[in-house]
Amino acid sequence: MADHFPKLMGMGDVTKALGVTRQYIDYLVETGRLRCQRISTGKVFLASDIDAFKKERLRKQRK
Repeated sequence: MADHFPKLMGMGDVTKALGVTRQYIDYLVETGRLRCQRISTGKVFLASDIDAFKKERLRKQRK
């Protein structure tokens, strides 16, 4: 039954997945390049958004 919920990632998970700082993640959110939901304990991100961002970043690096 839990399979119906999207996988979420916290800020620490995102910084590790992308290999960047919290400040850079905040910049990406502020500029609209990453979406997040603010909750009482911080920000959460959809894992699918982080995966898509990583793929796009790799695609741009290969050009």
